[in-house]
Amino acid sequence: MSLSWMTYATCAGGGEDGEAKAPKPTLSSSAREVAVELPYVVKLLLSIPQIGTYLMKPPEPESIKDTRVLDPESNPYRMIECEIGKLWIVEYISSPDPGFADLIVGGFASAELRKKIIEGCKNDEERKVAEIDVEKCAQCDALSSSEIKKGAYLKHGLAMANYMIVARCPEDEKVVLYSPVQIDKSILGPWLEKIAPNGIKAIISSSIAHTMFVKSAKLAYPEALVIASDVAAQKLAHISVSTDCCYSDSEGLAAAKRALGSAFELITLPGDPIQELDLIYIPTKTLITSDLFYGKKL
Repeated sequence: MSLSWMTYATCAGGGEDGEAKAPKPTLSSSAREVAVELPYVVKLLLSIPQIGTYLMKPPEPESIKDTRVLDPESNPYRMIECEIGKLWIVEYISSPDPGFADLIVGGFASAELRKKIIEGCKNDEERKVAEIDVEKCAQCDALSSSEIKKGAYLKHGLAMANYMIVARCPEDEKVVLYSPVQIDKSILGPWLEKIAPNGIKAIISSSIAHTMFVKSAKLAYPEALVIASDVAAQKLAHISVSTDCCYSDSEGLAAAKRALGSAFELITLPGDPIQELDLIYIPTKTLITSDLFYGKKL
């Protein structure tokens, strides 16, 4: 995993024979240039509940930096067509929001904790990887706010790969944006207009941890419905984004189902701490999920 952390949306589709057709998302070449490998830290973080992440106010779209802050000619997006004319994955490489980055690297800046992590390694190989990882986290934690605003996280290798799923609704040919990424006017916006000339039906915040780019999508497509959990809706309200359907209760889930149409089945897990909404995209028999396979949900 060539990332220090990533927000991940999975698209695992199957055909009549049950064989997976959707390619596994991988980093683009531009991402590999700015990302670093922190496999030990990623493994450790996935086992620690990041409650602060769930409650954090989402950033304003203009504050989000991507690979273009280092190279204006770079393309932070990669579009993958999983099912022709029906289903796509969009990869977006960005710098994490400073508040989120603090959760990623801040705790590892403690010398005492770094020592405990390294001492807890099972073998020399794991110990060597951990030593490199925690040192990189400490370097990122030492960056000043002015450096961060200029893209220092990316320069030092702290990058996020974010994945949005785009699914077409057969009833009206509009598309749904599941776990949206940053929408710009020069690359992704024109691409979406090309594949979805009828417009965007809905923007789905797929869990309380997936709110970072919802405002960007709503500003680009003000006519689209916003679907989110109750906690995500509260977070979005802090940045002046209203939620049209809240799927946290049975009534709201039914409203979201009606809004999306017959092409989707909606799935929530009772007791899920991040209130994730997963979809089954019926036309291609595809399970669309954000963090379902992380932790011990299944």
